[in-house]
Amino acid sequence: MASPFRSNSKNDRKTVSRKRLWYRWVLMAASMMAVSWVAVINFGKLSGADIDINLYYMGYAFLATVSAYLTMFLIWTRLASIFELRAPVSVAGRAYYLSYLARYIPGKIGIFLMRAEIYGGRSNPGVIMATAIEQLAVLSAASLMVLLGILLTPSIFPQWLRLTSIAGLAAMIFVMRPSVLSTVARLIGRITDRKVPLGETTFRANLGLMALYTIPCLLHGLSLFLVIRSLYPISFSYLPAVTGVYIGAILAGLFAVLIPGGLGVREGAIVLALSSLIPGETAVIAAIVIRLVTIAAEVCLAAGFSLPYIWKGKVAEKDSGEDGLLYIVHEYPPIIGGTGVFVSNIVSEVGRERDIVVITAGESGKTGTETTGRTHVIRIGIPFRDKKFHYATIPSMVMFLLLATWHGWRAGKKRNLSGIHAFHLFPSGAVGIILSKFLGIPCHVTAIGAEVHDPGSGRALHSNRLYRCMIAGIMRRSDHLSAISRDIADRSRDYYNPDK
Repeated sequence: MASPFRSNSKNDRKTVSRKRLWYRWVLMAASMMAVSWVAVINFGKLSGADIDINLYYMGYAFLATVSAYLTMFLIWTRLASIFELRAPVSVAGRAYYLSYLARYIPGKIGIFLMRAEIYGGRSNPGVIMATAIEQLAVLSAASLMVLLGILLTPSIFPQWLRLTSIAGLAAMIFVMRPSVLSTVARLIGRITDRKVPLGETTFRANLGLMALYTIPCLLHGLSLFLVIRSLYPISFSYLPAVTGVYIGAILAGLFAVLIPGGLGVREGAIVLALSSLIPGETAVIAAIVIRLVTIAAEVCLAAGFSLPYIWKGKVAEKDSGEDGLLYIVHEYPPIIGGTGVFVSNIVSEVGRERDIVVITAGESGKTGTETTGRTHVIRIGIPFRDKKFHYATIPSMVMFLLLATWHGWRAGKKRNLSGIHAFHLFPSGAVGIILSKFLGIPCHVTAIGAEVHDPGSGRALHSNRLYRCMIAGIMRRSDHLSAISRDIADRSRDYYNPDK
């Protein structure tokens, strides 16, 4: 029986019991049943209404909601990486959006259960802490958006709501202080009997997280506004007010813990607040429609990230062999180059004990795989490279970035890979960082020389701000960073400040 989840640990995948698989299926089935129940109820309320909807605005509302959820997922991946929660993007995305569907289960515990399944039982404390910080940041951003809506359009909001939003925002910001979070982490550790990683969290970083979550809040508010616009000619000057109303209604639904997805609470708050802006019947219809739009967006995103498994008919499990390594290098024998010889020597030694996949450049238009013992060399035909392979051009390096990422992703899906080692910061290092995110495995980047300091060219590449930002970003996003010599290591610290 295939599971709708896949763990990011090979040992976990091999030892998942039948009882565990049934539990996962029941959890997903309960989520889908709860979502279907909420959708049917809302459809039933609309069945007897006389509605004239502008489909263009409705389509834009759906796109705004999808954009909001995608933005939230991108923020979550960054937060998860701080707590060393690793999973391929497709797997993490599927779990993330299924967890949002699971909130329709009474008690909202489904959000945590879904995420705990994908990141493995051993990481549950980290999942709890990351989810707690996420929810605190969301609540803080939501309180800020409600307050801004009240300040920009004070006439439709009561005075007590302004005071409540200010108090709520202050409380959330206080809780996001590292000292308070440390206390929470210790409490969770005592309950779970495990050490809870707090990650590299600072008060400034937490405030930055809150600021990031204002983006999806704005997109959600825009979505409700466009739904109303599809039903009634409301002025765009009321967009801040509608945003504040919707985010406030979502907050009310969140605090209704035992009610599936805040059903009825969110809609009631929307109708109550919007009745002073639009006709009451329109407010009721808008509240129901935005719920259906939200469910549609969540289901579409969960299905979209599940497509690889739907297409294959089951979860594609990799072979049960020993974990291998993926090496990425722009040149490899017989292509002339010191880096290629250096990597070839490493591969010949490591390849005696482990499976090695090497992705490198080949002749233009010719892509093939060579297998020698436990080493598999994938040569990619790179357009725009010098025919004699004496040097790489900027277009050829860009093409290598794209093609190597594609072939590396395919290799990672076919084999059990436990790590990536990229030689040269660009383009190989960039490829390694991208594949690390998609495959959920660590990436080691080795700085060779020319990309850091090339005295023969007469150009100081690090003086170019765009180039400096790119190289520094690759260094900081790598899990491990090394240099081929002490001189390159010192220059890397001086020029790019990688903090490693």
